[in-house]
Amino acid sequence: MTEVLSAILKLCFEALNLNRVEAFHYIGNEGSGRAMQKCGMRFEGISEQGLKIKGVFRDVAHYGITREHWCLIHRS
Repeated sequence: MTEVLSAILKLCFEALNLNRVEAFHYIGNEGSGRAMQKCGMRFEGISEQGLKIKGVFRDVAHYGITREHWCLIHRS
């Protein structure tokens, strides 16, 4: 998943010229959070019961990264 997310972030910042990308995962799927962190995304907080999955509300962890931060960690 890390390789896919890395490619998506590159597309977002280089081809689509976005300034910020946000992502989230539900609590209990921490592997997704680790992939986000490996790609330079920063943890920004938790939304209690922020997502309904199969009729059950789940807490959600939010991550984000700006173009500026992405460029700093991907200097050639």
